[in-house]
Amino acid sequence: MKLMRVSLSEQIYDRLRRDIIFQQLPCGRKLTIRELQDIYEVSSTPVSEALTRLSQEGLVEFTTNQGAKVVELSLRDMLEINDLSSLHDCYAVELAMRSPEREGLLADLLVSMETQEECFSVSRKMEEQLVHNNAFHEVFYRYIANSRLKSIAQPLSGLFAI
Repeated sequence: MKLMRVSLSEQIYDRLRRDIIFQQLPCGRKLTIRELQDIYEVSSTPVSEALTRLSQEGLVEFTTNQGAKVVELSLRDMLEINDLSSLHDCYAVELAMRSPEREGLLADLLVSMETQEECFSVSRKMEEQLVHNNAFHEVFYRYIANSRLKSIAQPLSGLFAI
């Protein structure tokens, strides 16, 4: 099996995204490239690229003459994101159930549910529970052949997690 190398920009994007989702960088927090360079111990290029991607996903917003900050979502925003995410998830379930690899899907769902149940019974940490909950939903997306649905659903899961 060939190992794929992940670029530094991708690594910083993943770390920054996780830090936003798990509120290590809370909603409304101003984000400066200099500070993020210090936190992640990298140059400005991977930080800038990560912020641009996160802006496209709606996790970060840029304001003229003020820079970047973590988005602040209202209750209405959260309800709308939940509605949209639910629609995508339902359709992903429908497509996944039509997959020729349905037995694999069911086996993966069972493992995910068992892992999630174990986590919820021993851990009260919201971060761990959220990771397992997202992993359960992601099982369905692994079994669908609709790349556009997958690409739309991923940013929504990040917004919903805030």
